[in-house]
Amino acid sequence: MLFFPRDFIEKHLTMEECIDAVELCFRHIHTGEGFHALRRRVHLPGGIIGWGNLLSMMPGYYDSNYFGGKVFSVYPDNTGGPLPTHQGLVLLFDSHNGSLLACADAHAITEIRTGAASALATKLLSRPDSRWAAFIGAGTQAWSHLDSIMAVRNIDKITIYNRTLPRAQRFQAHILEKYGIEARICASSKEACLGADIVCTATTAGEPVLHMADIAPGTHINAVGACAPCFRELSSELVKAGRFFGDCREAIMNESGDFLIPISEGEYNEEHFCGDLSDIVGGVAGRETRDEITIFKSLGIANEDIAAIRLLYERYKDSDCPEILRIDGV
Repeated sequence: MLFFPRDFIEKHLTMEECIDAVELCFRHIHTGEGFHALRRRVHLPGGIIGWGNLLSMMPGYYDSNYFGGKVFSVYPDNTGGPLPTHQGLVLLFDSHNGSLLACADAHAITEIRTGAASALATKLLSRPDSRWAAFIGAGTQAWSHLDSIMAVRNIDKITIYNRTLPRAQRFQAHILEKYGIEARICASSKEACLGADIVCTATTAGEPVLHMADIAPGTHINAVGACAPCFRELSSELVKAGRFFGDCREAIMNESGDFLIPISEGEYNEEHFCGDLSDIVGGVAGRETRDEITIFKSLGIANEDIAAIRLLYERYKDSDCPEILRIDGV
């Protein structure tokens, strides 16, 4: 059994190859080769932010060769401290005999595959000539989504809004160093987003941070935060006005406050959901007009994690790289 640590994953798993791997996993789901189950959560004692501490489990069957999943803890109070809020492992098993082949740091895998899924959605739903990207939130997922958007669109203008200035400034400096783009820090989400071609919301907010008045016609939105039925980043008016997609239909109907809260308010019904990524790669229409607003809600599924660890396993299973831990007898 192989173990891939965080530093190794960040060094050797590129965004471009992860985008291709995530697209393939959704093609497997579309054809029926792959399937997955909703995440299971166990509420733990403690925690004062949001809805407390959790143990979360996400299983999936990738194809006839691999299955696996992710087991991780969620400790919201770790925000801003030395430990990440999400910690755990991604597991890869052999579909032929059930043996455990590999495991990997879940934080690193989650970071890159979440960006990769949004990149796939951006490639399928945003206008091909998109040049301006706006980021609401400047944490870990904003950094990952920067790489993912740059991989699929020719971005030359970037704006940022974050609640705290120092984090926005760190993100701004990173953008300049890595891509040579002088990003502008804005005083509000509206200032950052109005006129942008692509908007990424990656916040810990429970109430809307993005409203209809903040968005221009034709914008594509990747909504990455608010992964629970009681939380949302987008206003009901905005969601109602846009064509709404997600990474998984079942997850949207059970976990997405961005979609479910407007239903509870009588704004629309489940038919407002236009399709998930497996539908779009299978031929369901994505963007239909240049001026419509498209929304991709990212919740994450196990098959995205399996797609990423599978890449590492197939490349390094016969390697003697000293950075990889080999454990016999597992």
